[in-house]
Amino acid sequence: MERNTYSNWESDINDVKSEYIPKLAEIFGVEIADLFRTNSSRIEIKQENKENRDNSVNNSIVFILPDKESVDKLSKILKTRLKGEQEK
Repeated sequence: MERNTYSNWESDINDVKSEYIPKLAEIFGVEIADLFRTNSSRIEIKQENKENRDNSVNNSIVFILPDKESVDKLSKILKTRLKGEQEK
């Protein structure tokens, strides 16, 4: 798939064609129905460890936050913890 196609989906310029939906669900590790849920209050944290072509490892954490309130709450927790670490 072209990068432009995916960008247009994210920007709501174009809708996702139904033929891509099963593969997208597989890629994201969710049920197809999860792609259509808009009222989620669940915060997801996914840790990914991927080996790159040069044998280095890319460690990352992805936070999926459903609303601004969740973003603000996580931000406050992280700031508090970082401040506590700096004081040690």
